Amino acid sequence: MLGGGKNFSGIVVGVEYLDGFNSPLLYVHGDVEGSERDFYVLVDEKELDNYLRLGIGQRIEGVGEEISRNPLVIRKLVV
Repeated sequence: MLGGGKNFSGIVVGVEYLDGFNSPLLYVHGDVEGSERDFYVLVDEKELDNYLRLGIGQRIEGVGEEISRNPLVIRKLVV
């Protein structure tokens, strides 16, 4: 883990597979700790299924831990 407790929010613009990850990641345009950027969010299987069902354009927000910096990947924490 590279860092925890990062606030993030944005719009899901895609779903992608990245090397080193066993499940797809949500590709998001939004902000992390007040800085606008594109980043990936790793969510649990149930939440991923929900986003796949609803499609791109859905809003996502929460608190997560940074598990990669390049590319930026945040694992959404359940609080």
